[in-house]
Amino acid sequence: MNVKNSLKLLVVLSLLAFSTAVAAQPVSSFHVFVEKQASNYFFSVQGENVASTRVEVLGLNGRPIFDSGWILGQTVAWPLMTLNGQPAANGVYLYAISVRDQQGKEQRKLGKLAIVQGLKLLLSTPDVDDLVQVQPMASGAQWKERLAKDGQDNFRILRNGAALLTLDSSSRLTVAQLCLAGDCRNVWPAGGGPTLAWLLSGNAGTTAGTNFLGTTDNVALELKVNSQRALRIEPGSTPNLIEGFSGNFAGAGVVGAAIGGGGANGTNNRVLDDFSTIGGGLNNQAGDGNGSTADHELATVGGGAGNQATGNNSTVGGGLGNTASGGFSTIPGGMFNTALGDFSFAAGRRAKANNQGSFVWADNSVDADFASTADNQFLIRASKVGIGTTTPGYKLDVNGVGRFQGLEGGASSGAGVEIQYGNVGGATRGIVFAFDRSAGAPRDLLLNHPGGNVGIGTTSPSAGLTVRDVNPSALNFVFRIEDSTGAQLFAVDDIGRAGTKSGFTVGAFAPATTTHVCRTTAPPSGPGILAECSSAAEYVPTVEDSNGYPETGDLVRVLPSVKNPFGDKHSPFVVTKTSKPCDSDLLGFLLKPELGADGPKLNEHYRPLAIFGYFPAKVTMENGTIKRGDPITSSSKPGYGMKATQACKIIGYALEDADREGTIQIFAHLSESAAPEVTALRAQVQELHQQLQQVLSQLDAIKAKVGSTPIK
Repeated sequence: MNVKNSLKLLVVLSLLAFSTAVAAQPVSSFHVFVEKQASNYFFSVQGENVASTRVEVLGLNGRPIFDSGWILGQTVAWPLMTLNGQPAANGVYLYAISVRDQQGKEQRKLGKLAIVQGLKLLLSTPDVDDLVQVQPMASGAQWKERLAKDGQDNFRILRNGAALLTLDSSSRLTVAQLCLAGDCRNVWPAGGGPTLAWLLSGNAGTTAGTNFLGTTDNVALELKVNSQRALRIEPGSTPNLIEGFSGNFAGAGVVGAAIGGGGANGTNNRVLDDFSTIGGGLNNQAGDGNGSTADHELATVGGGAGNQATGNNSTVGGGLGNTASGGFSTIPGGMFNTALGDFSFAAGRRAKANNQGSFVWADNSVDADFASTADNQFLIRASKVGIGTTTPGYKLDVNGVGRFQGLEGGASSGAGVEIQYGNVGGATRGIVFAFDRSAGAPRDLLLNHPGGNVGIGTTSPSAGLTVRDVNPSALNFVFRIEDSTGAQLFAVDDIGRAGTKSGFTVGAFAPATTTHVCRTTAPPSGPGILAECSSAAEYVPTVEDSNGYPETGDLVRVLPSVKNPFGDKHSPFVVTKTSKPCDSDLLGFLLKPELGADGPKLNEHYRPLAIFGYFPAKVTMENGTIKRGDPITSSSKPGYGMKATQACKIIGYALEDADREGTIQIFAHLSESAAPEVTALRAQVQELHQQLQQVLSQLDAIKAKVGSTPIK
């Protein structure tokens, strides 16, 4: 038998048995499976609460080869292509698989794989002329058949001289009986028998309900094009219909799902709740995938890219990066819009209908969010709005008389405010009439026509706002604001003096903001002014544990499962002292109470938390002496920090050296420190490079041996 050598791609995979967490403590373990199918690698994970997956492939030089980004689900495909669109070369690669759970916590595992050239053996077979020379087997053997060829080039398989099968020179095959799926016949009807497949040219004599395309067992039916899945029909009380990219899918247990098409590698479409629909596009999601498959059902995404309809009966027509998460919420299209509230509507660019029953339209005049702030608001961001005109010239341009009725408080008729133009003082002016809601008596309020001025106490205003004293011969207030008792809060008198009840002061602001009012240094041209300045601290609610209440300089952690007991919506959490190294719930460190902070302070247990800037914090030498610039994380001593020597969350960086336990200046900067892991990764790359050289040497030896030795 001849041996024919042919090179083929041989894939050798070896998984590294180590992993590292990068963003938070692992919330659950997971397993990694890597499978080669056709021209793709499929990276799959199995674990509890895995919501999304990311795969990164790097060369041994640390250069990124492939990055899928975060993909909902547990499977990522790599088509062996690099980021610049070139086929991946043979060699050893690193890969990192990261997963996130529903709370956004992450876990990562690393591995390596090697792609090298291998061997495949192709065995030749003797031709028919050789076979016809083979003699029948000896008497008593189990088989006595032989292959024969006559003078008309008809080939036969014979048994005891009788033909079992004949292939004639006209390509016709003759057998005694033909068996299909256990149905054996010597004569088959035209168009096929009861177990024959559907014909390419169609079938006649079919019976609806009896003849059908499909399956009779509880498995999905798939149609493929060019060996790639194009349509998948999944069984269920209401079957799922999934078309387009082979990675499109319906979540486990989902019924009545429909995906019309679209999807691509790394940007698949997915339906995660019952009776939800995606028309097409890329990276779209219908349903939220949390809880049961019926809690956010009947969601619809028409198309576009990166859109999500995750509320029950929610709809996104298309566009880019839109999210309708409220029940019965709607986004017709546009870009980066959000309909968060139930029965909300958002459209345009970066419109945010965050509240129940809100309607938000945002135009393209600015690249910024435009968001609702309360339930049942109707908000419009537009350069110009026209009513009764197609060419508005102003922010709101109404062609016609405007009237705002206010029939509250028992009034039976009449307008609260009516806007029109008319003759006042012998001149045509724009007028706003204000009516008393009970008696219908007009009040003094005048707004002049466009280009004019506003007058209070005068029919001939000389400035944008003119307030005229009714009795200029006496010392009177021209402008005055009073409280509910009639006491003066602010006033301007006839000679231009202005003042408040208790002088100009800056008091507490409500609701709390992230800025303060500060007095600036006097510029050369005049006195100092009041201006906004950013805060450096925020009040946080502290609670007591076995280590007591947190104090000044203590490092604190947020308690994930404990709510604020005081009903504080601004700070719905509580903090306590840290008590373990590299605490993933580390939040920062506390300042002196007398420094003050932004936000509400409901009781004496609210303490200032450093946001930015440099302040004193407690440290210990648990991880060695501290140098300026060292990252600082939590230690095992309650409330104390230490030098971070591994990847973990840090409160900031040391601004002075320390060789004993105490307090040092820290630059507040809550972040992640991963520098030690980079060194470890470089060592691993070097080790992989050495392993690759060994594998390549072994393969060269195998090739040399196989190429010179016949295989029998």
